[in-house]
Amino acid sequence: MSSWVPYLQLGLLAVTFCLVHAGYKSFEGYKVYRLGIKEDQKDILGTFSGRRGFDVWAKKRIPEPQWDVMVSPALQDELVPFLDKNNISHDVIFPDVGQLMKAEKESHQTVTARSGSDLFKNYLDFDSIVKYLNSLAKKYKDLVTVDKIGQTTEGRDLKIIKISGGGGGKNPIILVDAGIHAREWVAPAMALYIINQLVENSTNKELSEKVDWHIIPVLNPDGYQYSRSHDRMWRKTRSKVPNSKCRGVDPNRNFDIKWGAIGVSKHPCSEIYLGPTAFSEPETVALRDYALHNKDRVKFYLTIHSYAGAFIYPWGYTKESASDAAEMKKLAEAASAANVAAGGSRLEAGNCHEILDDIASGGSDDWMKATLNLTYAYTLEMPGTDFTMPKEKIAKLVVPIFEAIRVFGQHVAKQYG
Repeated sequence: MSSWVPYLQLGLLAVTFCLVHAGYKSFEGYKVYRLGIKEDQKDILGTFSGRRGFDVWAKKRIPEPQWDVMVSPALQDELVPFLDKNNISHDVIFPDVGQLMKAEKESHQTVTARSGSDLFKNYLDFDSIVKYLNSLAKKYKDLVTVDKIGQTTEGRDLKIIKISGGGGGKNPIILVDAGIHAREWVAPAMALYIINQLVENSTNKELSEKVDWHIIPVLNPDGYQYSRSHDRMWRKTRSKVPNSKCRGVDPNRNFDIKWGAIGVSKHPCSEIYLGPTAFSEPETVALRDYALHNKDRVKFYLTIHSYAGAFIYPWGYTKESASDAAEMKKLAEAASAANVAAGGSRLEAGNCHEILDDIASGGSDDWMKATLNLTYAYTLEMPGTDFTMPKEKIAKLVVPIFEAIRVFGQHVAKQYG
């Protein structure tokens, strides 16, 4: 793991510069409310959904229906009486998001790298991630290949690392991506830990002997870098939207699976803007084309998000589950048990409606399952309480969750290898 150190140091320099940049949005006075939502109250909140200053961080159905929403100071005086009038319970869980940002910035600025174990004590910038991937390809030539699968709006190369310990290009593929939503920084960190363990930990070599792992650690690098340099809560891509002053598309509403049907917005300024067309974004096109090119070998798809603490499986565009949901649930629960045994928290298993109390069309997991005819397609929602999870907690999450990933790898090897 010592090969990480120079890239970590570069990442720390970059993040220090970015987070103290004069243009960084402060979020001073923004609050996060936890709303207790009853079934007949969801439509009522449509008054605020999509408005600037009302940002839904998370929706959860388990253990009980609740929404976490960040609200701007300008909207708070309007929202609170509205909630009281409609008997929607609400508690402030973060009284000042700006203070969260300040603490996070100071945390990044003071960390130093003393050993390879410091790798998961911070969030690396995109360039440092790419340099690490390239270093692995150079050092482990018989195991690792790094390729470009496309290019972003801002000209960044979309990188995929392919890890194969045998099979001559015929092994089943586990396809993994992370960072499709820019602000979910722990997702790329999880992908990097999977890569690290598969490549640099020789005790895990059996995981790549009968299964090839193709991993895109940051699918939305433009948005990811923008969230580091300007707006920590940026979620979307950074593409220009025709006839709008707002930028970006929610890439997880942009896949051509029931595109535009439900759980999306046609307003370009919305966090869940679906885009002018399906596959309007070069990032989603790159993932689509790569999956189709390897459709005969891809047997398992995993996309990593934050922060509901669950394995979510299709369908996302309807309250109904896929016909083989029982198989997906059984495997997800086995993976969750492995995570718990390693010291992690329980990861719930269910479809989007069951876990998030929500449905939305155009998601990558739905598209992968339908188009590639997969049995296993999951969204891993990392555990957490918000998007600004302290760097000190990264290792506590990624280490045990790798044991869940191990369960997936062993299952694919047994069933398809």
